[in-house]
Amino acid sequence: KDARQAVSSDQVKRKVALTCELLEEKLATMRGAVTMAFPMGLPSYDPIRVALEDETHTAEIYGEKQLNPETAELWWASK
Repeated sequence: KDARQAVSSDQVKRKVALTCELLEEKLATMRGAVTMAFPMGLPSYDPIRVALEDETHTAEIYGEKQLNPETAELWWASK
């Protein structure tokens, strides 16, 4: 819920910038929550573990292309 609020279109209305540091903080929070919920760790094949720990295989699991941060553009319409 906290991560969803951070990337919400309401943040645009409030003129709150979305930064890499904020995204990294939210990812760290999610990693911590998973660690607390599964203290023995998730299996190596678990999609949540792979998504949070191994960025190179996330696209393979979800069938998405990795975006190049140099050329990627974010488009949305909230009006």
